[in-house]
Amino acid sequence: SSIMRIYGTKGILEARDNFTELTLFPADAEKPKTTEKFSVDHTLSRELTAFADACAGKAEHPVRPEEALRNVAVMESIVASSDQGGAWIELGD
Repeated sequence: SSIMRIYGTKGILEARDNFTELTLFPADAEKPKTTEKFSVDHTLSRELTAFADACAGKAEHPVRPEEALRNVAVMESIVASSDQGGAWIELGD
């Protein structure tokens, strides 16, 4: 089983079992650790099935083209913000 830990100034976040279990260990020893468990979600498989169904004319794709373009604009703004040292990036309508 793989483990990923993210170390921060306010605590450590530990992910186990393919991100189905997340535990937060606060830096403050007075605060208790908290653990959340999640079920596995096969998002990529569901997305590819929806795409294949749309291509075959069985159903409409759940993401409209306008939404997909907006998602790309958001991702591009994240990269631009990072390149500019965390600058705020305005998205057009």
